[in-house]
Amino acid sequence: YDTNIEHHYYARLFQSELVDIDADGILDLILGGHEWEEQWMSNALSRVEWRTHIIKGLGGGQFDIDNTIFIPSITDWGVITNFNVEDINNDGELEIIITRTTGNAFYATQGPVLENYYDGIKIQIGKLSGNHFVSLTTLNQPSIIYNDPQMHIIWALNTKVYDVNLDCLLDIIPESD
Repeated sequence: YDTNIEHHYYARLFQSELVDIDADGILDLILGGHEWEEQWMSNALSRVEWRTHIIKGLGGGQFDIDNTIFIPSITDWGVITNFNVEDINNDGELEIIITRTTGNAFYATQGPVLENYYDGIKIQIGKLSGNHFVSLTTLNQPSIIYNDPQMHIIWALNTKVYDVNLDCLLDIIPESD
């Protein structure tokens, strides 16, 4: 199928996940990357989206790009490194697990700036409720990791979700090199 998403649209969105998040039988698309706008984007030939978001599928490779569902950004944690979509709390609804690391060019004009990039792990968990993203929780990396000088620069390239200890509950495991 051909898609209605133009190539400029996803220029900064290097993480993606196709999943039927709203259980309508059609794949939806979650996109994220660097959550800041740059000057060239306003001069692009077509719309460029830089915010992490969900676009619902219409079928046949078409997506509802005019009704994007934006996922709230987290100040200074503007680099998306991974998405997972699982029912982690066994309530019958899918949760969206977003792995983030530091990065903040978008916030540089709006206030205090953390000058580290790709340093640290933060996991944002939410779900789709109608046409809105609802934040459920944000997990911070254990302070022992961040406060240990030998482990200071650690960030998750990927996050796995599976039952590590066989207790029938899904566990979230950030993976780093």
